[in-house]
Amino acid sequence: MEINFSYNYKKLAGQTSATLIGVEDFILNKENREKYREFLMKDTEKEDGTFYELRNGTYIIMFFRGNKGIEFTTIRYAKPFYYGKCFDRKAWALDRIGKEFKIIIKKRE
Repeated sequence: MEINFSYNYKKLAGQTSATLIGVEDFILNKENREKYREFLMKDTEKEDGTFYELRNGTYIIMFFRGNKGIEFTTIRYAKPFYYGKCFDRKAWALDRIGKEFKIIIKKRE
């Protein structure tokens, strides 16, 4: 299995694979954005020191333990659309707890 990232994030710490250890619901909105500020900064900081900007919405947080023993999270849309169909990412992720994922970085230009 693979987990894709559009950028090389500092949280990945050079790890090449990771085991999914948990999944949690996460809602981001203007009321709680400040409350989660530090977490969001840690989760979205790219290797160049800039940050990926998350829009308000319904997400899941996927918790991983990397091959160097360093834990990290990734925030993903809970129900993205693929090919015109809604995909329940939480159900998909819950079925994969305990599985190892290869970390793939597909850098955006």
